[in-house]
Amino acid sequence: MSDTEKQLGGFVAVNTGKIKNCYSYLAGFGRRNRLDFISRNNGNITLSFTNDKGTQKDLRDEQGSPCDRQIRSEKDAVSLGFDTKNIWEFEKGRHFLRFIEDKWKAPGPSGNRKPLCISDKKGLLKFFELINNGDKRAISAYVRLENDIDLGNAVIDPVGNTRQNAFSGVFDGNCHTIGNFRINGKGVGNYGLFGYLKGAVINLTTVCNIKGEGNIGGFCAVNEGVISCCGAVSTLSGTGEKLNMGGFAAKN
Repeated sequence: MSDTEKQLGGFVAVNTGKIKNCYSYLAGFGRRNRLDFISRNNGNITLSFTNDKGTQKDLRDEQGSPCDRQIRSEKDAVSLGFDTKNIWEFEKGRHFLRFIEDKWKAPGPSGNRKPLCISDKKGLLKFFELINNGDKRAISAYVRLENDIDLGNAVIDPVGNTRQNAFSGVFDGNCHTIGNFRINGKGVGNYGLFGYLKGAVINLTTVCNIKGEGNIGGFCAVNEGVISCCGAVSTLSGTGEKLNMGGFAAKN
């Protein structure tokens, strides 16, 4: 695969699913590189865009249209269909919309299902280990974080390190952050906090540094589930010819 065939996306590298109300802010990307919100899209994208001045788009549909000159005020945002009362807020002088945290939270599972509550680093890493060891109860669990968890610059393995061990339950971050961790990929693989994901992750932010070759995502490498009300602050470094790299996900 040549450099021109590599898929590098500000938000997602390769999309065949659905993306709505998402935003990508790019910093420190080389001028010679052109980075779109999505590198290759065969899915559906609505009301999402990137700050990148060269490729900033109002992605109301699969094709998108330039929006760096379209969104100058909240009125402009509303005219394009953005919900500025419940989801987005326009910040004057800057061409992007941001989430209103106290109004934007995904609900957990309905019914009386009791969550497994995790409140510290030890409990979180133990849970991740159970998933990667193929523990069926952990893989299908309903989990809720009780605190922000700082992993102390630990090097960890992606959660769901194989397709068979993909997390298929519900992981509710409860508006908390899992931060300060690193993933150093060796060889072609799937590198993100979640390697493979088949379940639902909601209300979670990650702060991380990821290096590798293959599928690299700041939040998830390969998503076949649902991710809602989540964010990623990520520093990514991809190498090799086989590379799909996205600020949030490699493949959605």
